[in-house]
Amino acid sequence: MKLMSARSFSARLFGLLGRPRLDAHTGLYLPGCRSIHTFGMAYAIDVLFVDRYGHVFRRIDALPPWRVAICIRADGVVELPAGYCATHADYAIGVAHAVREATSAAS
Repeated sequence: MKLMSARSFSARLFGLLGRPRLDAHTGLYLPGCRSIHTFGMAYAIDVLFVDRYGHVFRRIDALPPWRVAICIRADGVVELPAGYCATHADYAIGVAHAVREATSAAS
């Protein structure tokens, strides 16, 4: 799994807005976020609220466009293609590894 990282305010605000659907093993990591929106999105996404190590606190499958999701305990959010978590039993391991990789690459 490969995660793009949205570190600036504007990158986190716009996230996947205006981007084509994610490839099968690609996602967007939003460090420092506890909530996301899908306003203006043309497709659903899987949403994972994670701690700083990438451990999943909350999973939302196929969050449709024009919605908001929040998890106060989260240190970040991972957005994945809709259906990814349901079809990959080991998604949590891959996400934790990818978050740690994205975090260390930014340091």
